[in-house]
Amino acid sequence: ELVKQSTFCDEEHPALLKVNLKQSNGKPSAGVEITITWVDGTENFFTGLKPELGAGYADFVMTRDVAYALNISNNGTLLTGLSAPDCGSYPGGILLELSQP
Repeated sequence: ELVKQSTFCDEEHPALLKVNLKQSNGKPSAGVEITITWVDGTENFFTGLKPELGAGYADFVMTRDVAYALNISNNGTLLTGLSAPDCGSYPGGILLELSQP
């Protein structure tokens, strides 16, 4: 379930899709597979690989002007139409806060 979606501009981390996934009790969900797809490809990544940013954290670098769809493998959440926002001379990022049922 999508709890919150926001965009941000960070020149040091352009076009970054950040995902924070929590369990229904509020605890971070580590080791959860996330699948991201776009017209020309698919990539899988996992929460918890950057523990300094949180056990439920994962990120993916997007390409400017590409639309993505995101699927959380273990609960079927699907978000479509995700694309890097325009921050002038560089693409911005998206922060997704998700909760498992």
